[in-house]
Amino acid sequence: MFYVVLNCRVMAAAAGIDPARAKGVLKMKTLFKKFVKETEGQDLIEYALLASVIALGVTAAMIFLRNQLNTEFSAIGNSITAGS
Repeated sequence: MFYVVLNCRVMAAAAGIDPARAKGVLKMKTLFKKFVKETEGQDLIEYALLASVIALGVTAAMIFLRNQLNTEFSAIGNSITAGS
């Protein structure tokens, strides 16, 4: 790592770039490469997306079936009230 940082500073000085900035760019490139290769949190994100799609589907179904659901629940409520 020391060689890479030193080499980066030498190349930055030759190109007329601030060596500290070049070192920061090197760190960002390294972090970005690590982020792209990282797959640990991928499953969690997939499950969250799946749960949100299911929730949206259930919500959409309830909106479209609102009148039928209201009628059924009212009938159930009336039969419970009449039975007691």
